[in-house]
Amino acid sequence: MGAQLSRAELAEAAGVSPQRLGQIDKALPEGQKLFLKTAPGKYDLNTFFRNYIAYRMPEEDEDTDLDAVKAKHEAVKMQKTQLEVERMEGELIALGEIKRLWGDVANSATQSFLNAAAVLAPLVQGMTDVAMIQDIIDREIRMRLENLSRTPLPAYALDNESGDEE
Repeated sequence: MGAQLSRAELAEAAGVSPQRLGQIDKALPEGQKLFLKTAPGKYDLNTFFRNYIAYRMPEEDEDTDLDAVKAKHEAVKMQKTQLEVERMEGELIALGEIKRLWGDVANSATQSFLNAAAVLAPLVQGMTDVAMIQDIIDREIRMRLENLSRTPLPAYALDNESGDEE
């Protein structure tokens, strides 16, 4: 017998919780169990890791041959090519580009609405008619939203568009 460790020590070495190891052990058939008791509260380290590795990395099907591997490789290459074509046609956009564009849109909206207070304060100063104040604020907000909707895309976003609209 090799080294002997507790369930908690084995779990720590495997990087999972003792409860998760217990669940895995219950699901495994006899002969593949993780825990081989060697002493009270102690388990064989070699058996544990041999069976845990077998659980984590199941063997490939025995009937996997070179043709099957080549077919899988070709399928992955075709998928990659399809994604590249979609990107070139403008149907697929990089996440970084989307984040940058939405960041710019959010920044424009934020600046526009933060500036609204400076414009509205003098307009409603001293007014007591709530309906009139509400109407002024409503018109200002609607105007700013319309301006945002008409804001052209930044130049870097236009560079990536396909020629479909021309």
